[in-house]
Order: sequence, then structure tokens, then C-alpha cells
Amino acid sequence: METGKVPIILPIYHEGTEFVMPQDPDTNALESGVPKVGKSVYVIVGNPLFIDDLLMGFNKCLKQDMIDSNHPICMGLYQALCLRIGYAMRLLRAQLRIQLNQNETRNSMQNSQLFTDEVEAKYEDSNT
Repeated sequence: METGKVPIILPIYHEGTEFVMPQDPDTNALESGVPKVGKSVYVIVGNPLFIDDLLMGFNKCLKQDMIDSNHPICMGLYQALCLRIGYAMRLLRAQLRIQLNQNETRNSMQNSQLFTDEVEAKYEDSNT
């Protein structure tokens, strides 16, 4: 690149904002300008994506005299960037879902243990 600085992309995936600021399914307009409270939003941040290898491979597209962004070389760069970012986002989504499932299982087990303790305490009280 001309400036010598290669951008680093930091992938961030989130879920749940659709419940905080819901949209009309037909128009995509916000249902309200006021966020709903009591809703959960989950965010996961991935490792930085280094793209210097892609930029070096498509150096011709990055030259200042390359004006046509629809040129096949530039389109190849855009496609490669989208593939790399898309893969990172799918990976983050999977990681978030695994974490949420583990938390749900852990909470379910804790609730089950609390229920068992409560039943045992009532049983012991009724036998004394």
C-alpha cells in the first residue's frame, strides 16, 4: 500500500440487538426509538485479521492509477476479503452459540441442583 500501513480488521459478532431495538418485518423501520430494557445482548470479539498477504497479492488494484473498482483484479481482492471476514464471522457465531449453550446447560444443572436440595430439605423436615 502507498501509506505503508496495512489495516487490521477486528471481527466483532453480536446477537440480541433485534430484541432491544426491534424492527417492523415488512418495512425494517424501528418499532420504537426507545430501546427495550431487560433484553440480553451477546457480543464476542475475535482475533485481529491480518490482510497484508491479500493486499500484496492484489497490489495492482491498490495503485492510485487503478480507478476502476470493478476491474477483475479489484473484484478478486474484494472477494478474498469477504471470504476471510465471512469465515471469521461464522467462526465467532459458532463460538458464541457454544458458550451460550454451555451457560444454559450450567444454569440448568444449577437449577436442577437447587430443586433437588429443596426437595431433600422438605423431605427431611417432614420426617422429623
